[in-house]
Amino acid sequence: MIYIVLGMHKSGTTLISQILHESGINMGIFNESLNYDQDNKYERHSIQEINRQLLDGFLIPPLKDWTKRKSRYQYDRAGYLRNSDSIALVRFRRFIKKYRHYTPHRLLETINDLNKTHPNWGFKDPRTCLTYSIWSRVLPEHRLVIIYRHYNQLLRHYHIPNWNIIRFYRVLYSWSLHNKMIYRHLTQTNQKVIVLNYEKLMMEDEEFDRFEEFMELELTDAREPSLYRRRNQESDLLMSRFMRFLIPFLPADPDLIYKMLEEKK
Repeated sequence: MIYIVLGMHKSGTTLISQILHESGINMGIFNESLNYDQDNKYERHSIQEINRQLLDGFLIPPLKDWTKRKSRYQYDRAGYLRNSDSIALVRFRRFIKKYRHYTPHRLLETINDLNKTHPNWGFKDPRTCLTYSIWSRVLPEHRLVIIYRHYNQLLRHYHIPNWNIIRFYRVLYSWSLHNKMIYRHLTQTNQKVIVLNYEKLMMEDEEFDRFEEFMELELTDAREPSLYRRRNQESDLLMSRFMRFLIPFLPADPDLIYKMLEEKK
C-alpha cells in the first residue's frame, strides 16, 4: 500500500512520516540518527525534488530569498535543500493551467520504481498539498493521511513579531492555501483517508488510537511532548483579531477552513 501525507509546513507531517517509517512503511532514505531539530524531516528526496520542479517558476518567495540567492541552493544537515518556499506566494492559476492536461512522465516512473522496491511505502512533502492533483492521476490505490494545525500555533512557530505584517500575511496566506487545497483533495478523492488534528494528536491518546485503527497495524509511538511548542493564548487571541483585516486578501478564511477540517474528522 502507498501512503501519502498531506499537511502544511510545520503542522506535524514530519511526526506522521516518522511514525509510519518506524512502523515498517518505507518513507524514504535519510539519516535516522538526526531528529527534527537537526533537519531530518523524514521526506523522500526524490519526491521533494519532483515537487520543487513542478512548482518552479510559480512561487514568489520572501524578498530576503531573492536578495540571497545562494541560500536557495544550500543543503541542510540531513541533505535537503533548505526551504525558501514554505511561506511563498503562489501563482496558482498559472500552475493549474500548465498542468491541467499535462503530467510529467517522471511521476509515473518514480512510482513504478518505488513499487518494485517496497511493498509498503509512502512520502510526505508539504508541497504535495499543491501538487497532489497531478500525483493522483498516476498513483494506484493509496491512502491519504491528512494532518492540520491551527494557524495561531503556526504563526508562533515562525516567530513573527506583531509589527511584521508582511511576514504575518505570508504565513496566513500559505496556511490558507495549503489547507484549502487539502480540503479540496479530501472532498474529491475516492481513496481511504484519515484527518488528524496535530494539537489533539500530541495531547490525546484517542487521536493516536484513531490513526492506529485507520492503519490497521500497531504503530510505533514517536510522539515527544517536549518537542511540542505550545503557544501563549493571549498572543494568539490578539493575532486572531488582527487577522480579520487580512481575510479578503487570503485564498480562504482561515477560521472557516479550520472549522471545515474539524468537521471532516
